[in-house]
Amino acid sequence: MRRTIPKPLTLSILILIMGVMALAGCVTWQLEPSGTPEPLPEALATATHAAPTVAPTQVPITSPPPTETKALWQRIKAKGVMVVGVSANYPPFTYYDSNGQWDGFDIALMKAIGERLGVEVIFQDMPFEETFDRVQAGDVDVAVGGIAITPERAQRVAFTQPYLTGGVALLANADADLGEIASVEDLAQGTIAAESGTIFGDWLLSQVDAGALPAERLRLYADIDQALTALVSGEADLVMADAFTAEDLARQARGKLQLLNKRGKVTLTYRPLVDKPLQGTPWILTSYVDGEGKLAPTLTGVNITAVIDDAVIKGSAGCNTYAADYLIKEKGIRITPPIITRKTCAEPEGVMEQENQFLIDLRKSEAYWIEGDSLIFMDPNGNVTLIFRAQPVVDLTNITWKLYAYGPISQPVPAPGSVEVTLAIGKDGQVSGSSGCNNYTGKAAVDGDAVRFELGTATMKACDPLANSMEAAYLTALASVTRGEIQQDRLILYYNGGLDALKFRAVRRNPLQFTDWELLSFGKPEREGLPLPTTQLTVRFGKERLAGSAGCNAFSTTYSVQGDRLKIGKIALTQKLCPDAKVTRQENDYVKALRNSARYRFIGVEIAATGLYTQEYGIAAPKGADDLLA
Repeated sequence: MRRTIPKPLTLSILILIMGVMALAGCVTWQLEPSGTPEPLPEALATATHAAPTVAPTQVPITSPPPTETKALWQRIKAKGVMVVGVSANYPPFTYYDSNGQWDGFDIALMKAIGERLGVEVIFQDMPFEETFDRVQAGDVDVAVGGIAITPERAQRVAFTQPYLTGGVALLANADADLGEIASVEDLAQGTIAAESGTIFGDWLLSQVDAGALPAERLRLYADIDQALTALVSGEADLVMADAFTAEDLARQARGKLQLLNKRGKVTLTYRPLVDKPLQGTPWILTSYVDGEGKLAPTLTGVNITAVIDDAVIKGSAGCNTYAADYLIKEKGIRITPPIITRKTCAEPEGVMEQENQFLIDLRKSEAYWIEGDSLIFMDPNGNVTLIFRAQPVVDLTNITWKLYAYGPISQPVPAPGSVEVTLAIGKDGQVSGSSGCNNYTGKAAVDGDAVRFELGTATMKACDPLANSMEAAYLTALASVTRGEIQQDRLILYYNGGLDALKFRAVRRNPLQFTDWELLSFGKPEREGLPLPTTQLTVRFGKERLAGSAGCNAFSTTYSVQGDRLKIGKIALTQKLCPDAKVTRQENDYVKALRNSARYRFIGVEIAATGLYTQEYGIAAPKGADDLLA
């Protein structure tokens, strides 16, 4: 979930940029720590606890020899390009706008500096937690993105003189019932979240170590968007971020979703759906217990799937198709011996052994849980037997997709910021887009998650070497795509036997598109309007269709959005007989409320506290970049 700001930079930011542009001609690099900015808390300034994060996706990196760093400016000047590392999910500093273009205060700042220095500026997207390693390794020339200057960071990289001073703020849901927050102890009244690897995450960890904050009250996430999702879904009560970002997120965050009828009365209130429902979600296996009793990944290029409906679990076992009855019990699940076709597959090596073991693991499974996009099965002893992830059906048409990364799945290469690669597929399968310099056409064949492209014509415009290289790599990869999947507003196309992928973001116009919601209450959030505790009522907005669970039966229909107006088509509902009359009545009420919905609105988040301390921001460069002083 990337946040976008659909309006241009504000006048105040532009004025600030003009003041900062004076740095462009004589950037001063702080090569040694200069002390703690006041009144930065000592615990925050000296925090050294490494925040837990997901494994880095980049290749292992080491610091370059000092002689390479000393020639940094000569190298930038010689190639005429400055590569700037940014994490593109930190508005108002860095983000993608509604057209998928770089925007934000630090983006405008670096463009202004590049113009003054007479070099092209290329932005490279990367996780914030990798910022200082990537700067040290020379993968990027400098890095920006709301980077606070601290003595610990100044031991690893050089900083310019501060170009901006800001503070910290706490975000909470607009309808949250929280007391005054004036001290660390006050944070313990709820669960607090932050982005790992930031000074906020490190400071909160230091408070846990000091005993001021209970460990169970802290949640750290890979990026600020995940922390915000945790907030609006109720997993967290507070989010700590810098004041500039907090103000922007409070302005942009969707929070809860409310549907209103033609009279303007709130009929349904939703919160973001974090966990995928068991039924109705296509699942693909990622890990299984092999013959040696060890959890192992599935073979490359072999898809083992599961689709779970009212009474049957079925799918592909890798070579053959299977089906089995199942029964949800109070404490787990009971799966009957599966019926399976009798085909034999010779390739890839081990496919039949894997299939047999999968079926054994499936039969052993007697419990399950769902966490986010993952479905985990366990045996009676609580040992994991199978791990699936949600696999939405690919629907690529009538959406413009912009490439943001490509190459090996384990080590994706960010798409160059100066080269725009796009893909659009029409209802008739006609393909068009930009390959980085030239425009291209073609045809696409989509069958479930199987996707193939046949390239057609292309313009023959002359391009610079970087665009030429990107164009050749992209078109070669696109022609060899075999499979695709959609994850929220992301499209991933797999090629090279599933080892490599083209990764796109949707250039989105409809704010409901690709969002999943769980019903919080009928009408406004009031106790008498809560859904039955044994049911989960959901809705998922696709490109042109919505679907979900009404608590017993599943439903689907078409929808369209114009401004804040919502038009829902005739709802198709499965005909399962519900065992409880209360569930049936609730289902009828839910479908009727959906059918009568005429408008929608988002209930966002707000700033709960600010002014806790101040911090200074700088541009980071490799240690010893002496020639950049000139």
